[in-house]
Amino acid sequence: MKFYDFFGPKPCAYAQGQLLRIMKITTIILTAFLLQVSASTKAQRINMSTSNSSLKKTLADVRRQTGFIVLYKSEQLKQAQPVSVHLDHATLEEAMKEILKGQDLTFLIRDQSILILQKEKTEREHFSNPFNIDVKGRVIDENSKPLSGASVKVKNGNKVASSNANGEFTLSNVTEDALLQISFIGYQTREVKASEDLSNIVLSPSNDKLQELVVVGYNSQKRANITGAVVTLQAKDIDNSSVVNPLQSLEGKVPGLSITQGSGQPGVEKISVTLRGPTSFAKNSPNTPLVLINGVVGDITTLDPSFIESVTVLKDASAAIYGARGANGVILVTTKTGAKDSKLNVEFNSSYVNQSAINQPARVWNSVDYMTMKNTAIQNAGGGATPYDQNTIDLYKNTPGINYPSFNWWDFMVKPVNIFNNTLSIGGRTGNTNFHAGMGVWNQDGIVKGFNYQKYTGMFSMDSEVSKRFKFGVSFNGVSDPEKEPYNGVNDVLLATLAQAPTYSPYVLDGSGHYAWRAWNAEWPQKPPLAVTENGGQWTNRFLLNATAYTQLRILDHLTWEVKGGMRSVTTDVKAQTPVIPIYNFITGAKEGYSNGVQTIDLTQTSRDSKYYTAYTTLNYTRTFFNDLNLDVLIGASEEKSVDKALQGYRRGFASQELDVLNAAPSDGQSTGASQSDYSLRSQFGRFNLNYKSKYLMDVTVRRDGSSRFPPTYKYAYFPSLALGWRISQESFFSKNVSWVDELKLRASYGKLGNDNVNGNYPFQSTLSTGANYPFADQGGVRLGNLANEKLKWESTSSKNIGLDFSIKHGQLYGSFDYYIKTTSDILRQQQVPAYSGAGSPNVNQGIVDNKGIELIIGHRGKIGELTYGLEGNITRQRNKLRNFGAPAYNGNTFMKEGYEMNRYFTYQADGIYQSQAEIDNGPKTPWVEHPGDVKIKDVNGDGKVNADDRVDVDGINPNYYYGLNIYANWKGFDFSLFLQGEQGRKALVTGEYSTLMPFGGGTAPLTWWQDSWTPENHSTVKPIMDYYYGPNGGSTRQASTFWLKDVSYLRVKNITIGYTIPAALTRRAAMQKVRVFLNAQNLFTITKYEFGDPENPSNGGAYTYPLMRSLTFGLNIQF
Repeated sequence: MKFYDFFGPKPCAYAQGQLLRIMKITTIILTAFLLQVSASTKAQRINMSTSNSSLKKTLADVRRQTGFIVLYKSEQLKQAQPVSVHLDHATLEEAMKEILKGQDLTFLIRDQSILILQKEKTEREHFSNPFNIDVKGRVIDENSKPLSGASVKVKNGNKVASSNANGEFTLSNVTEDALLQISFIGYQTREVKASEDLSNIVLSPSNDKLQELVVVGYNSQKRANITGAVVTLQAKDIDNSSVVNPLQSLEGKVPGLSITQGSGQPGVEKISVTLRGPTSFAKNSPNTPLVLINGVVGDITTLDPSFIESVTVLKDASAAIYGARGANGVILVTTKTGAKDSKLNVEFNSSYVNQSAINQPARVWNSVDYMTMKNTAIQNAGGGATPYDQNTIDLYKNTPGINYPSFNWWDFMVKPVNIFNNTLSIGGRTGNTNFHAGMGVWNQDGIVKGFNYQKYTGMFSMDSEVSKRFKFGVSFNGVSDPEKEPYNGVNDVLLATLAQAPTYSPYVLDGSGHYAWRAWNAEWPQKPPLAVTENGGQWTNRFLLNATAYTQLRILDHLTWEVKGGMRSVTTDVKAQTPVIPIYNFITGAKEGYSNGVQTIDLTQTSRDSKYYTAYTTLNYTRTFFNDLNLDVLIGASEEKSVDKALQGYRRGFASQELDVLNAAPSDGQSTGASQSDYSLRSQFGRFNLNYKSKYLMDVTVRRDGSSRFPPTYKYAYFPSLALGWRISQESFFSKNVSWVDELKLRASYGKLGNDNVNGNYPFQSTLSTGANYPFADQGGVRLGNLANEKLKWESTSSKNIGLDFSIKHGQLYGSFDYYIKTTSDILRQQQVPAYSGAGSPNVNQGIVDNKGIELIIGHRGKIGELTYGLEGNITRQRNKLRNFGAPAYNGNTFMKEGYEMNRYFTYQADGIYQSQAEIDNGPKTPWVEHPGDVKIKDVNGDGKVNADDRVDVDGINPNYYYGLNIYANWKGFDFSLFLQGEQGRKALVTGEYSTLMPFGGGTAPLTWWQDSWTPENHSTVKPIMDYYYGPNGGSTRQASTFWLKDVSYLRVKNITIGYTIPAALTRRAAMQKVRVFLNAQNLFTITKYEFGDPENPSNGGAYTYPLMRSLTFGLNIQF
């Protein structure tokens, strides 16, 4: 303890000497002292007049007048009230009483000192400060073995020590009443007084992880007793990413869960999710896991990440309790609830985000280079006259500037943006009721002009224990997320951006503000991209509401009845307006016509309404027999129904873009449309869970589902599962001999799961289609839409899994291993029928797909002094195979064939680059015009010619494995986390007219990659000659072949965060429990050999996609 005089923070040497002497005074002397008043003290007289002066300043005046030293703790004066006194020749004692009137302080006068004391403490307490001592001790585990590296820290102090190899530690100069905190990874923290016997401090193992409850389907289980392949992520694993879509924060963190982002477009990220591979090849089969939010089917993308408490992924037969849609796995989302104590918790999060495009290949935007390369490409391709003469090229070369620009259209249309994101949540407990409410605001302009996305989220949950036997609760979450994009969508505007020549800028030179379309007559670009983003557009307004309510009644001590109901309502309104855009010549200002030839404004409006209702009831019986046999039985029934409606209208001929109501245009040429579909599911289910001493574990489930998508005879199906577990570490023969292994569990499971989510809501019924005209009469007719199949039944998936969980040295090293086999049979698909049938194919059950894979998690956590750290890695390898398919099916450059993986590449095999005409003449005949520098296609079957029969199957459609690595550390108030994610062995086919690669394909500016391609002077063996895509030559180069099958393996720094939590002693002065500031980077950089874009989202020879983004975030978290 340090005392300070009023001059400042330096310890007063005289005061320290006084205090050391005071500590040695006996109680008798102290009592005598308290009864006496010094004569010199009585003689002091003070004159003072002050108003609202600080106590510190007033005491300084006392010292100045009396010469007495005033001693106090700095903390005592922080809460002191201002002083207003008027003293006229007052004694020191009278003055001090008046000065401290109304304060929570008193005083003591001795010799030449005045000691300021807290009123509630006795003088004895102030003068009985403990002595400083040196402490020594030893830290051991429950088996009396020393714990090396245990942290020993003085609570609320700075002194810290670590135990040595013998578990021993020493702390010097510690007050005798100090409280010591002893902690060690994997053990419960213990607090002991420094004055106690520290010779053997025993730490007990911490079983928090094993004892935590995990949601596994209609109820929860202790993690130690789980027999399935289950992974749980907590809130800290989710909201540490600066993303608006929670799915993005799961990427790479769950073995077997493959998440790929197909676009960076705000609100339309096109995220594909599969769990342990695709189970079906059926048309429209989603192959995505079932998502439940608080037990009700929902959409995780509608939640703000900060609302999520945990995410549990059921990967094997543990999903069988959900039967009908569990074949692709189940993701269980639990949102946050109120605090367990009565304290009101308020949390505010704010972040500033900077987003920019990543991994975009460089293009030629220098006008001279562009014109020269285009002339060369057309000459190489034998395409005739070149578009730019030398005089034109010289204008840009010799007089560059506004009139003759080198305009970078990509940099103009794609720019970094800044975003603000804020969330506020309030939670607590009042009486027997928990509550939690939150709201979030995200307003995001796209990095591409013309795009905007806003997301307003809100949630409320409440749980109330009316009595010891009855409780109920409700939860709501809603989202409104308006979105705006150009009228033809993202692919169109990006193609328009890249398919512009750099020889002109967005507006004509005459200053009229008209949109420039081209500078020279030989240029035929796409529509002006700026005009596309500033006129017309597509506006989507969606409102979603999820609501659930439940009641829970404990009928008997061991029997609980629960009823839960939920609903989801989604209303969507879409307006798409096609504008009229006049276009002009950049140099002359002459009108060239209209973009895409459109000369009338049209508007399409679509309204959709989707409703989903569900209700279920369960009886849950739990009891322990003979102290060791634990029984948990659950039975239940559920009902689900969904109704989807859509209404569409179209009109054209609007007088202005400002008119966006259908009635504002004439009815000529109008059209309308509407649709409605219904679906229902009825289920009964049960679970029988038994464990003996938490050592031998068994879990049995069965579910009966009835779906409206199947005919009456095959409407219902049963889906059973069995899971067994053996905690070997609990066996005495093991724990006595291998004490360093604290958890070793063997798991095995088998289950059958179903799928009915294929080919719409009426796959077994014949449908009628309108709009067909009779050939013999000028009137509309109705035709048979598709043939019926009254024997259609459920698609089913059997899942086999064997796994091992382990933990060593109380979690210092931990992990799990799983091997699985999933077989999907009776796949719902469309059968081939002759074209003359006049009807669509019937749906049939045909096909078998196998998925096999291994998953590994391994982690380590430790502590060095005050540094806590950990790392956890996961890796997944999986393969699928068509075991039964029927006749092979070819789809462009992929094929489906028994014995092969689904959609395996099937393409030509490249054999280098032609280096001479002689090589072409001596090679096989091809259907294309070849010349030196073209890609050489191999004659695989050796018949002297190249045709479709020479195509070969090639692997690479799926990665060999994918992985993630999380590293974290905490030191004092600092925290750090780094997440790496990647995949190895996947390939992408990057050719095609509208790929990002082919020179001038779709009119696009060429990649700089082509600047050192094959020429007669440079016989490259790695880059072919640059041919104009639409010329007669270079056909083999334009073909899909293994030459363009590029490795897209990558390792990405997915997320990195550095944060600092301000010491509580400072934040509490401002009535704040916690203040944390942090810096976060999402998609910071990528290591890859892929040269033509982002490896996670390669072009694959298809359309132009919205770039993925790097996000740099500065954030603030405040808890009150």
